[in-house]
Amino acid sequence: MQATQNKGDKQNSSPLLSSGDDIDSYTVSNLISIGGFGQVYTCFHRLNHQRVAIKVEATTAKIPLLRNEALCLHYLNGRHNPHGGEPREPILRFITYGRTETLKYLVMDHCGANLRELKRATPNDQFSITTSLWILERMVSALQFIHSHGWLHRDVKPANFCIGDDETHKLYLIDFGMCRYFMNIDGTYKKRRPSSPFHGTLRYASVNSHNKQDLCRWDDLWSVYYIAIENMVGALPWRFITDRKKVAEMKIQYKFNTLQYGEVADSCGDYGGGLMTNLMPVEQPLYECDGEQSFYCF
Repeated sequence: MQATQNKGDKQNSSPLLSSGDDIDSYTVSNLISIGGFGQVYTCFHRLNHQRVAIKVEATTAKIPLLRNEALCLHYLNGRHNPHGGEPREPILRFITYGRTETLKYLVMDHCGANLRELKRATPNDQFSITTSLWILERMVSALQFIHSHGWLHRDVKPANFCIGDDETHKLYLIDFGMCRYFMNIDGTYKKRRPSSPFHGTLRYASVNSHNKQDLCRWDDLWSVYYIAIENMVGALPWRFITDRKKVAEMKIQYKFNTLQYGEVADSCGDYGGGLMTNLMPVEQPLYECDGEQSFYCF
C-alpha cells in the first residue's frame, strides 16, 4: 500500500522510522501513512515473520494521543474476547504497547485499504447503493460496539474504517487516539462538560463539535451520516470549503433529501434521514444534558 499523508498535518511530518529499523520484536518494512498525530508502518516479526502494523509517536509530541489509543484498544480487546482468542470485527487485535527513548509505539494487527482509498479507486469516486448501505450498516455496528462499552470515538471518518487484510467482507474501526470514556466507575454517565475543544475532521465533524460542545454518541453517528451521503453521491456540499465556521453553517442549512445529485438523491436522503430519525427511540439513555437525557438505540 502506498504511504499517504493527511492534508494540513504538521506534527511528525517527517518519517520517524526507516525500512530495516528494528522496534520491539519487529523489523520495519514500509511506511503506510503519516499524519499529524502519528505514523503507521508495516512491520514483520523477526522470528515468525508475522505481518503487523505499528503506530509510532515521538515522545516529544505536543499532543500525545498514542497512550490513550493503546488503553482504549486494549480495553475493547478484552471486552470483545473476555475468555481470550482472536478479536473479531470491528476492532483490530491489540498486540503490545511500549516506548523507546525517542518513540512510543503500538503494535496491532495489519489491515487493508481504508474507505477513502477504496472510494477514490472507483470510476466515479462513489460507491454503489448496495455497497454504500453495506458500509453504513458495518459503520453503525462498529460504533454500537464501542459505545456499548463506554467509549466515544470522536474522529469518525472514511480513513478510519479499513477492510480486513485478507477479508474484504469485513470492516474495522481504527485510530482511537481521540477516544473518550463517558462512563463513571459506578456505571453512571459522566456529566456533560460546559465546553470542549473541536474534535474530529472538518468534513465529517458534527455541528456540536463545531460549536465546541461536549460530544456524545449521537455525534459519532452524525459523522457516519455524512460519510454515508458522501459514499452514495460522491461528494459533500462543503468538500472544498476550509473555513470551519462556513462548513458549520452549511451543515446546519442543508437539507439532504432535497439535494440534486442525480438518481441516487432520493435513496441517499431518505435512507440517511431515516437512520438519524430511527436512532432516537427512548430506550437507552445517551447523556444527561442539563437535567434532561438524550436517547438513541440500535
